[in-house]
Amino acid sequence: MKKVLGLLVFVTFVFLITGCGKVDETWNGIYKNDSNYSVLIFVDHNQKGSLAVLQEGDNFKFYPVDYPNYFNATDTELTVIVGEPIKVIKDGLKIKVLLESEEKGVWEDIEGEYTKVKNVKSFKFD
Repeated sequence: MKKVLGLLVFVTFVFLITGCGKVDETWNGIYKNDSNYSVLIFVDHNQKGSLAVLQEGDNFKFYPVDYPNYFNATDTELTVIVGEPIKVIKDGLKIKVLLESEEKGVWEDIEGEYTKVKNVKSFKFD
């Protein structure tokens, strides 16, 4: 009984130290808000950012936006390398997605603030 209790205490201690389940403040993650859009962001070791937007409805789920290696990344901002003038600003676990253009297109519904809900280790779809 003492061995089982000791093992349980050890495992709990390991989870506390490693932060298992803790959402970190790096870019890499899935961000959500109250809309039916989620934003997946991944920044690689070369500071190139990738972004995908997932739109979910009652009977559908698809990615209307998918930009692998499309952004230059700093600690607080993703800016496009070339193409649509998209900017993503990060403040802790929150991001703000902006399109700096009169013509919003698909971005009109995607623009806004999102909160990080999950860490990711690569740019892969569910």
